[in-house]
Amino acid sequence: MLIYWLIYIATLIVSCCFFVLYKDILALMLLLVIAALPFLLLLLHLLSSLLTRVRIEMHNSVVSKAQQSQIVVQIQNRSPVPVINIDIHLTLENQFLQTRQTCRFTVSAPPFSNKKTVFALSSDHVGRVEVKLQKIVFYDFMRLFKRTKKVREQAEVLVFPEMYPLEVSLRPNAFTSVESDVFSKVKPGDDPSEVFAIREYAGGDKLNRIHWKLSAKTNDLMVKDYSLPVSESVLFYVDLGVDFNDPACLSRLDTVIDALFSICGCFGEQEKYQRICWYNARQQQFMCYTIKDVDDLYEAVAILFGNGIYNGETVVDLEQQLQKTFVSNLLFFTPDTAQTAMQKLSHLRLSKTLCTVICASDPADITVEDLHLVCVNAADRLAALQQQEL
Repeated sequence: MLIYWLIYIATLIVSCCFFVLYKDILALMLLLVIAALPFLLLLLHLLSSLLTRVRIEMHNSVVSKAQQSQIVVQIQNRSPVPVINIDIHLTLENQFLQTRQTCRFTVSAPPFSNKKTVFALSSDHVGRVEVKLQKIVFYDFMRLFKRTKKVREQAEVLVFPEMYPLEVSLRPNAFTSVESDVFSKVKPGDDPSEVFAIREYAGGDKLNRIHWKLSAKTNDLMVKDYSLPVSESVLFYVDLGVDFNDPACLSRLDTVIDALFSICGCFGEQEKYQRICWYNARQQQFMCYTIKDVDDLYEAVAILFGNGIYNGETVVDLEQQLQKTFVSNLLFFTPDTAQTAMQKLSHLRLSKTLCTVICASDPADITVEDLHLVCVNAADRLAALQQQEL
């Protein structure tokens, strides 16, 4: 603003010199107009800024990294004065990666108008991005005066990972058994220890499966479907512990989240029993969600993005969690380098669970008993996972 005041003062000095030299009515009128101009601008500036409201909203609040989300800035000008210069200050906070950036852009609005301006927002990383309208700065026509409004408007957009088409399978586990205490959520079976569903009788159903009490109440034959024990139970563990001093760590985490999303989608088509788990450092507890379909996958990842990463030095007792329920295959997704990841898991003792470590770095010349290492790269669309037994 200083430069605009200097320009105005210089103009005022020139008009004074013009009046001194010529001393006519035209020179006097020009001097008076230039001298009164700041007062007039201040009045109009206060009027327009007091009667103008700004709001933001998102056109598409769920996108993938390859898509752009649209921020809609709605400006309601109820004054008879056009607002030429409005600086909008936004803050973009990724709740998952705990990163923050600011942006500023200038808009305008005619008098007595309700104007919408659309801006494109793209994110290089996955996560839950909160778009906060921090403040609005109003300027007059000549930018001599400004007025700042603090605003608490915000919107949210979920940036989901890419789902690459993969063909992957699980390594066969010799310890899996149909006597598992984990049952399929999508298919019925013949285990009477747990009822899968109750439905109306259909031709060919066994008589010993008829639910006689319920049939008497409904006047229709109702049949019990028993549950199916699963011989393969997949646990996806997402390691959210990162090294904040490593600038490449967030990119590696981004890649392994892509791998998690793609593998989950592939196993969902194969109707495998799968769960996603991670450690919530804010609440200091494990979070675990069963994935039965694509909707469950999106819901679990959305909750994951709301928890956030933490310091990689935090000790997580994963082995104790594995002892609580049947797990045939553990897929450990980590943003660590291959060498760091293998060293971190070298103490893990898995008697009946096959473990695969998935990281996003160059392969390391290190082997640990009972651990299978796969290094992926988003640049080649996770080609290292194709045809893999995990």
